[in-house]
Amino acid sequence: MSKLVVGTIQTPMNAVDAFNNRSGDIPLVLIPDDRWICSCWFSVPTGASSILQFCGADVDEKSLASPGLHIKPFCYNIAYCVTKQSNTYKAPVKSCPTKDNVMVDCDLTLVFRISEDPVEVKNFVFNLGAVRFDEFLTAATEEGIRQLVRRTLHTNVYELRGGVHVKEMMEDLNSKFNPFGVRFTECAITEVRFRGDLAKTLQATTEFDSKFKEEVKK
Repeated sequence: MSKLVVGTIQTPMNAVDAFNNRSGDIPLVLIPDDRWICSCWFSVPTGASSILQFCGADVDEKSLASPGLHIKPFCYNIAYCVTKQSNTYKAPVKSCPTKDNVMVDCDLTLVFRISEDPVEVKNFVFNLGAVRFDEFLTAATEEGIRQLVRRTLHTNVYELRGGVHVKEMMEDLNSKFNPFGVRFTECAITEVRFRGDLAKTLQATTEFDSKFKEEVKK
């Protein structure tokens, strides 16, 4: 299962490498270390949305730090770096009851990115945050998958694979998280599994039915 997190880096220029070097967790926001008191310059990377602050307050509420070299005293600091990349979020949902009360496990994959608009970037950082986003997204995807499976008979549950049946879920996620600058671009159920030995039993039943139909034809 994917986990969306906040990370720390030494300087803003380390942000892109940190966003690329993932070890299971997905960093959405990185917090650079404070500048040295004698520092007179700092650099801003092109691959991240960077929030510039002066003594802990935003320099401009409607703009982000421009990429490149900045000659400023230490009281100016890049407080947050937000990823511009598309992120793949995997959400396994276990023990979902079908319409006829058969338990199945589902694997859901989402692709999203955070807007580069300055107001929406700051809205994401200050009003939602990576940790709360992870919690809300986990709850929303689990609820959506369970509702979808609950409307489906176990004989048709494999038909849920793909992105056709989860379009409504993606629209719902976009309506919930668009105000925070999050855009979902892809949503698909990649795998559906029956729990326990039920999968083997159903496979054996299907094979038996096929053989029986062949014998009847003969």
